[in-house]
This record gives sequence, structure tokens and C-alpha cells, in this order.
Amino acid sequence: MLDPTSYIITKILKSIPLGKNTCVEVVDSNGIIISSNNPSRILTSSDHDRFLSSLAINKKTSIGFCHRCHLDEGRDRSRTNDIMAFAPLSSASWGVLLREPQEIVFAPASTLKKRFLILGVISILTALTLAIGLSRSIVKPVQTLINATRRIGEGDLSLPVKINSKDEIGVLARSFDNMRLRLHDSLEKIKRHNMELEHIVMERTRQLRESQRKISALLKQVISSQEEERRRIARELHDETLQDISAFLMKMDMCRLYPEKIDIKKIEEMREILVNIHQGIQGIIQNLRPSILDDLGLEASIRWILEKNLKDKGINYFFEIRGHGNMRLDPQIETTLFRIIQEAVSNVAKHSHAENVFVLLKRSEEGINVEIEDDGVGFDVEAALNNVSPDGRGLGIIGMKERASLFDGLLSICSAPGMGTRITLKFPLRKNKKENG
Repeated sequence: MLDPTSYIITKILKSIPLGKNTCVEVVDSNGIIISSNNPSRILTSSDHDRFLSSLAINKKTSIGFCHRCHLDEGRDRSRTNDIMAFAPLSSASWGVLLREPQEIVFAPASTLKKRFLILGVISILTALTLAIGLSRSIVKPVQTLINATRRIGEGDLSLPVKINSKDEIGVLARSFDNMRLRLHDSLEKIKRHNMELEHIVMERTRQLRESQRKISALLKQVISSQEEERRRIARELHDETLQDISAFLMKMDMCRLYPEKIDIKKIEEMREILVNIHQGIQGIIQNLRPSILDDLGLEASIRWILEKNLKDKGINYFFEIRGHGNMRLDPQIETTLFRIIQEAVSNVAKHSHAENVFVLLKRSEEGINVEIEDDGVGFDVEAALNNVSPDGRGLGIIGMKERASLFDGLLSICSAPGMGTRITLKFPLRKNKKENG
């Protein structure tokens, strides 16, 4: 038979590696401890004897909590929580009771819990660190891009996009900044073009106003010239032709009243009066449109202009013709050339105080050139063109240029005070179908 109180069982129980304050006991059906790893508790009543007795009798296992407050004298009597496990023996009405402090039983779980807490704290700190890093690497650059787009949308292209990272957002930021620079350059070009266009528009407006002013002045000059021409014709008719006619009528009346006094002398006087009338009317007609231009052509007309305007002024003139001298031009071009040369020679006679005038007419199959040069006092061409005087000075030059441009001609004037004047006239040639043979 096995003696449960034998020291051998107690020694076996004590040899079991257990933690501090852990006890293994064999309890009988009366709740008496018959063996224990703590020899002082052998044959003592368990502090849960009734409960354990019931379990032993009924062969039931149980695990539960209890507190340790019934230890022997000399032991730590502080109240502690234990885990108690009871397992009945199948061969006897005993049971094995294991009591171990709760902190030892749950030490692995507590350790695991602490480790999980530490791991959780580390994970939270890591997550916070990652969040801060992500905020700096993603959110902040994205916010910077948003602010940059807002500035650009408001028209501010002066500030760069400051993102220096080398990731995709950095690449996007650099591309965005390059776009900002190109957009800034494009806007600057547009502004410059707008300023240039405004300047061009202002210049064109000024030119139009200047052209309108010149046209208005030319129109006034045309009207004034017409009135002046009418006054000249009226004056010539009144001072010369009308007086000659009146004298002729008086002679006729005298002949009618005194027919016996008619002689060869009277007839010669009357004939001379008629000749003067004829010459006066012919002079008026020639001034309006010289028949010499239609009858003899441009060269003879130029000689007539030089003779009529310069000879009485004591100015020497030299006229040279080169090229196809006998070829007739389009009547409109001949008339235009005649009027331009007439105006130029008239200006020389009135204003140049020249001693010599040189006229060169060069003709070819491509065009006709006329050069008129004098050794007079000269003048400031730009000032004359840009500052038309109220009395019409400068309009003659403008009129010559306008006449030349009507037939694609080009007129240029080279002059300076004290340096004389040189006028060059170039016309593309259009032949007249009728040529002088």
C-alpha cells in the first residue's frame, strides 16, 4: 500500500520545479492535505476543504480563483490572488490541488501584453514618424503646388515653385516651374507685342492724321491754285486782252465815223492790236495747257518751260537728252512729267537764287528718268515736308510726290542749306501706241 503521507511523495512533490509560492498538494475526500511540497501543510485542513471534498467525492475537476490569506504562521499573510486547479484521482477518492499565484500564471500573458503595448507604442511612434515624413514629402509639396497654381491663376508668375525633392512630386514641381517660366516668357512677349502694336497703331494714327492734314492742305492748295489761276486769267484778260479789244473797238469807231481818214497806217495799227490780242489769248491757252506738249512732245515742252521761267531771271540752263528721244509716252504720263518739271523749274526760279540749272532726260525701254540740279541756296527737305506753312510752302513738293505716285513713279529730293538742290524723278515706261515717226 502507498502511504500518502510518506516523505518520499513529499520529496517527489518538492522536486517538481515550481515557482515561488506555488504549491502542489494531494487532498483526500475530507479536504485534508495528505501530501504537499510544503511539509508544514501536511495533515492540515485545506482552506477550501468542503469545496475540495465535494470535488474529490464527485470526481470533478475545477479551475478557479482564490485568495491566499490562510497561510501558516510565519508565512507572508498578505492577501494575494491565486489560480487553483483541482484534478481528482481515478483510483482513489483523492485529488491533486495546484495553487499558483495569479501573477506567475499570467506572467507570460502579462509579458506578452507588455510587449504588445511596447510594440503598439513603437508602432504608433513609427506611424507618427511616417505620417510626419509623408506630410513633409507629399502633403506639404502638394500644398505648395496648390498655392503655386492659385498664384498662377491670379496672374502672379514671379515666384518660383520651390520643391527640391527628387521624387515624382519634385519632377512634377520642376515641370510645373518650367511651364511657369514659359508662360511668363509668353506673357512678356505678348505684352511686348501689345506695346509694339500700340506703338504701331499710334504711329499709323499719327501718319493718317498727317496724311489727312496734308490732303486737307493739298485740297486747300488746289482750291487756292484754281482761284489764283482764275484771278490770273481774269487779270490778263482785263489788263491785256480787254484793253486791246477796247482800243481796237475805238479804232473801228473812228474809222466808221471818219471813213475818209482810213489809210494804210490805220489798218496796220488795227492789225497790230489784233495780233496782240491773238498772242495774249494764245499765251493764256498755253499757260492752261501748252499745245507744244501735244504737238511736239515732252522734250520741246521742257525746253519751253526752261526758256519761259529761267531766261528772264538771268539763270543759265543746260538741257541734255539721252536714249530714245523720239518715242512718245502715254499722254497722262507726259502731262504728269510736264507738270512736275514745271513746278520744279518754277520753284528754282522763285526760291533758289541759282545761277545755273542742269536738266537731264534719260529714256530707255524700261523707264524714264529726269534729273534737275541747281547751284542755288538749297533748303531743309524734311522741314519743308513736315512743316507746311500757312502760305502753302512745302505743298509744291508734296504735290510733285503725289503726282509721281499716281503712275508708280518715284520722286526724291536731295538738298541742304547752301548746297543746292537735286531732284530725281523715275517713271516706269508705258509706250503710247502712236509714236512720232
